[in-house]
Amino acid sequence: MRLAHPEMKMVLPLREDRATLLAVEHPPLFRRFVEGLRAQAQGQAGDFVLSEDWTPLPLEKHLVLVTDPFALSFNERRQLTALYKQTGKLAYSERVYLKTAQLQSSIEEWLALLETESPYAVEYQAQLQPEALLKQADFRFLEEGDLPLRLERFLKAQAAFCGANVFAFVNLRGLLSGEELALFYRAAEYLKLRLLMLETKLPDHLLDREAWHLIDKDLCELYPEDER
Repeated sequence: MRLAHPEMKMVLPLREDRATLLAVEHPPLFRRFVEGLRAQAQGQAGDFVLSEDWTPLPLEKHLVLVTDPFALSFNERRQLTALYKQTGKLAYSERVYLKTAQLQSSIEEWLALLETESPYAVEYQAQLQPEALLKQADFRFLEEGDLPLRLERFLKAQAAFCGANVFAFVNLRGLLSGEELALFYRAAEYLKLRLLMLETKLPDHLLDREAWHLIDKDLCELYPEDER
């Protein structure tokens, strides 16, 4: 996959085996890039072109932009609906089915007893689906934990339930140690995801799993010799 923009001469490769690090040292251009990606990720028009084999892709369906890693969104309605559906299927799997049947039987007995004891004429839905029970139990993604762990969970949930395969992070690198960053890259590679790290300066020390591209203060573009 590739990402292009008319204000960049280079076309950014987005690979599964390494993160693409774009350092933009020109503040107005950096702002335009972030604002543009945010708008397009929300389905608005913009100048970024995401492609695979040079065929344009709808960016809003493939790319997730994270500007604040401390406010990762795990439990939006779309994600929870997908989680309920998948977990509901798990309730009927070979290992869980017996417990599911026992639970449903107990609920039916409980409802029948309430109906008998109630002084009013009542009715109810006896066959409650697992999805309804999960919703009532507030079954959701765990949001607690240290930032590196939450980032890995975020990637896994978004990729599984939202169909995204490109994740762009703004100035995330400075929040992680070298070891944490390497583990984060490894987790993304395992999930076959592509990472775009947007930074305001090129780090002094780069990791093997990073492919760097630089736009300096004078808008000169630099990148590794093997990508020329």
